[in-house]
Amino acid sequence: MTSFQSIDIIQLKGSECFTFLNNQAISKIEPASAITCSYSSICNPKGRILFSFFVILHKNQIEIAINNTMSEELLMYLNMRRFRMDVQIERLDGKTLCMIEGGIKKNQYPLVVCDKSTDSTSEEIWPTLFSWGLPFITKSYQEKHIPQHVNLDQLNVIDFKKGCYPGQEIIARLHFLGEVKKRMQLIHVNPNNTEEPNTPVNGKIVWCSDAHEIDGKHLRQAVVS
Repeated sequence: MTSFQSIDIIQLKGSECFTFLNNQAISKIEPASAITCSYSSICNPKGRILFSFFVILHKNQIEIAINNTMSEELLMYLNMRRFRMDVQIERLDGKTLCMIEGGIKKNQYPLVVCDKSTDSTSEEIWPTLFSWGLPFITKSYQEKHIPQHVNLDQLNVIDFKKGCYPGQEIIARLHFLGEVKKRMQLIHVNPNNTEEPNTPVNGKIVWCSDAHEIDGKHLRQAVVS
């Protein structure tokens, strides 16, 4: 089993935890009879992504796996919106995200929450994210991209039938009435200047990740229009 570095786990418990997170996220959040892991995001009212994360759903609790540079901000965001709802929110120290055997099926990923351990293989999550075509928004790239622009519609992340959540009107309007003219691509960049693509790119580039060296190449995600 491979564990991932730089991941924090936030746990939500309480009788209203599923309703609470479902009212914030772009995907459907509901109890699961068997533990499942899906990908989701929270947007601002303009439909631009604030947080992206994996959601591990249980029968009576939720775990969120997020980049550790974003966890404190997400904790504050969630606690400010909890009000009087029966939801308890805490960060689980000593826990991280691990990959298990299995494939990907319609926004379900072979990931579980596990203990941080020196016995297991530990690696950065970026090669896995890049291979799955998933963004993982960090501070520098917050509030810049609509979910469709980073391909979350194509990856079955967005639930276009669920009720209100921040940014829903913008996201739904683009889906039902508009045309997606920007899409995220994985770009090979110059190692000496990661702002510069190593191969020609047809369109305007807006970066959505830092550059990461994978198999000898420096790769970076960008929305291209």
